[in-house]
Amino acid sequence: MTQVELEESHEHIRQLFSAGFSTPLPKHELTEKLISSMYNEEEASVIYSSFKEIKEYLTVDEISERSGVKDKEKLKKMLNRMVYKGTLMRGRNSTYYMFSYLPGIFEAYFTAVRDTPERLKEAGKAHRGLRKINFDRSVTEPTDFNKKSGWRYMPAMEPVIRSIEVNEEVPVKNEILPYEVLEKYMSAYDVFSETPCSCRESAKLAGESCERTHENFCIQAGDYAKDSIANGTGVKLSFDEVMIRFKEAEEHGLVHSTANKLDPSMFVCNCCPCCCMALAPVIKGFRLGAAKSNFDPVVDHDLCALCDTCVDICPMEIIEHTDDPDGEKITIGLDEGCLGCGLCASNCPEEAISLEKVRNDIPRQSMGGLFS
Repeated sequence: MTQVELEESHEHIRQLFSAGFSTPLPKHELTEKLISSMYNEEEASVIYSSFKEIKEYLTVDEISERSGVKDKEKLKKMLNRMVYKGTLMRGRNSTYYMFSYLPGIFEAYFTAVRDTPERLKEAGKAHRGLRKINFDRSVTEPTDFNKKSGWRYMPAMEPVIRSIEVNEEVPVKNEILPYEVLEKYMSAYDVFSETPCSCRESAKLAGESCERTHENFCIQAGDYAKDSIANGTGVKLSFDEVMIRFKEAEEHGLVHSTANKLDPSMFVCNCCPCCCMALAPVIKGFRLGAAKSNFDPVVDHDLCALCDTCVDICPMEIIEHTDDPDGEKITIGLDEGCLGCGLCASNCPEEAISLEKVRNDIPRQSMGGLFS
């Protein structure tokens, strides 16, 4: 492969990575470093010559014909190796397909962590570098939350339960619905798993370990769980164990997030502000890609001990001490980017913060195959 052909293959992969509803990868030296770390020349050549678009399902015979690789056994081993390390997807009926980078190949690659240590390290560094420049640099002005986004934040478990108990008789418009209660939302499934967190794994590979936890907390359900267990990336959990993991995630200061739909999602991410790809742009003010929960935190100043637990754990850093005629108190900047995640409420040792349903933004029924 000549240098020109290699550059063309990498550009083609960049375009595949940026297709669909993905986060676009810019033409940048970091993108080139990312792709060259994930694909060797032979792999890049096969992807370039075979896959014209994402979610194009091809058999070994079809890939052989398009790529010109006549040794089908050798080709099949290469394709399976890419599936194993997460740089290619396996479809039904012995097919293979390419997918976008984020979401998609990014999660598969950095969850599996099955490439060589050198390539993983370089890919991790490139990914973190791209994260710092916000990937799609066309977004230059802060944006507000988008209730129609494909991604949403879910409120912490215990504060929502307490809110239900306190407000058993509430107006219908403020009724707390099943999709807003993590326990009820996930009860549609009976198979669960936990995998390594791709965001925290990539950060660790780049030498920038998570500041909040070294544990995983990425939860799958249904077919997603079955697949992760089958391919060896996921550990099987019971429903009760999943609920415990969600509560432990809150204690570590991680935000529950998932697909913004009424149909039960097959995954729940538990996001930190230092590593998470979904939370990073929101913290920086670019919130068009996320919907906040329907809840706002409310402080009972009579119970508040000014211990600063909420100040320290807020992922948006919008809780502070303010002076008041009645003395010092805690103030939450609801208009400064509050996610309605409820971490302040779930971790308050005095139960001085509660969650109140203040919106009734209802998600779409399904994601049409984008997320499950």
